[in-house]
Amino acid sequence: MAWIGVLLAGWLWMISGVDVAQGQVSEKPSGEPEVTLGEFRVTPSLRIVERYDNNINYSPSEKVDDFLTDIEPRVKIMSKGRAVDVLADLGVKWTQYAEHPKQSYFSTNGSLNLNANTLTGRMLRGLGLTVTESYFYTKDYPTFAELDGPNPISSEGIQTNRVTTFGNATSATASYVLSPRAKVLGGYTNARTQYSGGTTSLVSSTINTGTVGTEYSLTPRTTLLSDYFYSRFSFDGDGSQDTHAADVGARHQFGQDWSVDGRVGGTYLPSLDRLTYNFNVGTTKKFSAATEVNARVLRAVSTSGGLAASLSYRHVAQLQVIHRLTPALTATLGGNYGTSESVGSNTVDVKSYGVNAGINYVLTRWANLVASYSYFKQESTGATGFSVNRTQVTVGITMTWQ
Repeated sequence: MAWIGVLLAGWLWMISGVDVAQGQVSEKPSGEPEVTLGEFRVTPSLRIVERYDNNINYSPSEKVDDFLTDIEPRVKIMSKGRAVDVLADLGVKWTQYAEHPKQSYFSTNGSLNLNANTLTGRMLRGLGLTVTESYFYTKDYPTFAELDGPNPISSEGIQTNRVTTFGNATSATASYVLSPRAKVLGGYTNARTQYSGGTTSLVSSTINTGTVGTEYSLTPRTTLLSDYFYSRFSFDGDGSQDTHAADVGARHQFGQDWSVDGRVGGTYLPSLDRLTYNFNVGTTKKFSAATEVNARVLRAVSTSGGLAASLSYRHVAQLQVIHRLTPALTATLGGNYGTSESVGSNTVDVKSYGVNAGINYVLTRWANLVASYSYFKQESTGATGFSVNRTQVTVGITMTWQ
């Protein structure tokens, strides 16, 4: 959370001597604002949601339900066409319980993306740099997050005890264009997940990862990919473990409406002298101007989601369908499946899945109505973890000042 302030302050210092040139804003056919070069915008919004939760304590058997009210002001800051392009999204939320007010809590989450390709390109032709930051602080830990999305922290598919959770991920990625077809990349990521409060026995962890890779454009539509990752997983009070991973793959654009990317490789764990396989395959397909399908499946070595101070084999599969019913009404249907199994033991053995469905209705230019349903189920057969299921129904409104 502190990193966002530091990075944002650095960006403001870099542009402090630059005149702000206002660009033009038009609308895409989808109704979304289209950003032109030289634009700086601050967009505040307010989201108010009424939510029903049938298991507010995440209990395996004795469920307690309640109605909750979420009040969430947010601000988006966007700057395009300067030495450093900026996209920031910061928000805070108060959650009020109707029948159990003592459980009400404050949460916050945000992300920041700094694209300094223009600035670094002036220093050295072909050099690019991107810095990203994302964080959350909450008592309602998100079990699934969009894979390869801006917040990679919570994609384990593991429901933990109801405790205060702080997650923070900071990364920097540099690229250098060797030729019109070849590019090399290098990066560093620091991801921290910390649990506190209550009687939690969850294990906080820090992941430091260094990456080097290449991209080669075989054809205008096909790009060959290769990567090497070194990761150090550190667990509070329980030492650390290293992994070495490498993969190769490709990204192919079949047309304007279909893209596929895939990687396969291996991960070596020196502490166990063990080699295992990993993969990451995803696709995006637009069947018409109204329907889009996104899918991804992966296998990797990661933490045990706070359940133990050990590494786990992680499998995650995600599917999302977005369909525009009318110019103002959009429906979304999604599903997630995940497993986490301890490496070399049966400490953690968790399987979970979730389904969600929602609609978004553009009431006016500044107001959207939203409604959603979600169901999550977790089964645990290991020494650590618990089985639980949870249903939530929400209705609300998002008001945006543009």
